[in-house]
Amino acid sequence: RVPCCRLMDFNREARRLFQSVELQQNNAEQFAAYNNLDIIYQDARNGGRIYVGNQTAARLGSIMEANGIRYVVNCTDDMPMYHEASGKFKYLRFNVARYHQELDATDASVLRFVQPLFAFLEAAMLAGAGVLVHCLAGAHRAGTTGCLILMHYEGLDMQSAIMAAKRKRPVINPIGHLPDLLKRYGKASSVTSKAAQQQQLEERAGQLEREISELKEKLKIKP
Repeated sequence: RVPCCRLMDFNREARRLFQSVELQQNNAEQFAAYNNLDIIYQDARNGGRIYVGNQTAARLGSIMEANGIRYVVNCTDDMPMYHEASGKFKYLRFNVARYHQELDATDASVLRFVQPLFAFLEAAMLAGAGVLVHCLAGAHRAGTTGCLILMHYEGLDMQSAIMAAKRKRPVINPIGHLPDLLKRYGKASSVTSKAAQQQQLEERAGQLEREISELKEKLKIKP
C-alpha cells in the first residue's frame, strides 16, 4: 500500500468555504455565484449529464428530480445516502479521500480504484440520465472526482481538467493529497491508452496481413 499521509479534514475545509461564501455574498462586487450544483459534463450520445454539487443538492430530492438526476455518487465516508430507501435513485459511495488505502505503487491499482465509478457513470450516460457527484460543499472531494470524470470522458490531462472543472464550478479545488490521485490516474490512463492503441495497431496489422494473403490466394493462376 501507499504510505498513509496525514489526512485533511475535508468537512472542516467545507465549512470554511461556506463561511467565505457568506462573507462574499455581503460584497456583491466580489461575489462569485455558489450554486448547490453545476453541470460539468454532458454526454453526446444520449444527453446524460453529470453535476457536481453539495449536501443541499443531495438532501433535497426536489433539486435532483428537477435536473433529471437518477444516479448519485457520494464522495464521502460519512454522509448518508439520503434517498436510497425510496428506490428513486441509484447510489454509489466513492470514498475518494481514502484512495491511499486502496492503492499500491502500480498503475493497475489506480485503474481498479476508479473502475466502479466509471462503470456507474457509464450506466447513467447510456440511460441518458443525470448524475449528482457530491460531498459536503461540492468543492474538494466531489470536485476532485469531477476532475477525474473530465480526464476520463474528455481525455484531458490533470491541469487541463482542473481548469475546465473550475470554469464550470468555480469552487472546485482539489487540495491536500487529492491532486496526487489525479496525477496518478493521468499516468495510469496514459499508459493504458498507449497499450490499447498498440494492441489496436497490432490487430489491424494482422487483419491486413490476412487480407493480403487471401488476395494473393485468389490471384494465383490455376493450371
